[in-house]
Amino acid sequence: MNLVRWTIVCGVLLAGSAQASDVSELVQRINAYRAAPAQCGGRVSPALPPLKPSGALASMRMAPGGFLQQDLARAGYRSLRAEAVGITGAHAPGDAMQLLQDRHCATLRNPDVRDIGVTQTADGWAIIVALEDIVPPLPSQDVASATILAATNRARATARTCGTQYFPAAPPLVPNAALDRAALAHSVDMAALRYFSHVGKDGSTVGDRASRAGYVWRGIGENIASGMRTPEEAVAGWVASPGHCANLMNANFTEMGAGFAKSSDPATGIVFWTQEFGRPR
Repeated sequence: MNLVRWTIVCGVLLAGSAQASDVSELVQRINAYRAAPAQCGGRVSPALPPLKPSGALASMRMAPGGFLQQDLARAGYRSLRAEAVGITGAHAPGDAMQLLQDRHCATLRNPDVRDIGVTQTADGWAIIVALEDIVPPLPSQDVASATILAATNRARATARTCGTQYFPAAPPLVPNAALDRAALAHSVDMAALRYFSHVGKDGSTVGDRASRAGYVWRGIGENIASGMRTPEEAVAGWVASPGHCANLMNANFTEMGAGFAKSSDPATGIVFWTQEFGRPR
């Protein structure tokens, strides 16, 4: 979950002609302040690692009422959490540091941020501290399917309760290329047409899609997910969801296929995952 906070001491944050040496000095002062234990909010905050200057954060231009997360995305910085503060009436780095330390020690001493951007404005300073969301690269389809199969079989190897329904440990599933094709086709369709459903835009069901892919089935089931960034995250989400967990633990299924696709919008980049379960006729 993203944590975004936007605080204004007073005035409007405007772009200014920053002196690089002043900006560098303020960053150094902030990191020196983090480097030793200090009182903050009525308790001692431990020593913290230095913040890394970020060009993307330093390039931000904000105004009161803006949405920080959107501004960060436009600057090319995808954040897990971020805080921004603005101060006015303090032009020298030492004066700015005193105001920040007095009024925003919790922001400066946040242990969950790693990066910093500092901008000198017309009447003060803008400071952003953040933690970047590093999105891992997606694997190939073959690797993703194999990873999902392995994670699923690890989950099936242990008895568990899905919601209120108890399932004993189930035998491992084996891969099936036709189910892989059916899963990939549904993920591609959801990503391209931007919907999320077990019913395709053409009205198809999981059984229809499996049959189209050449799978002759006696039993069929499907799990879908969106927004998960890795195959492991997708399986963890299914295990945590009662209905998906029930599919995953169903001992009647003997084969599995999986596939993913990413929406084409680079700003959103949602990944759609599909997992198909089958028992051949």
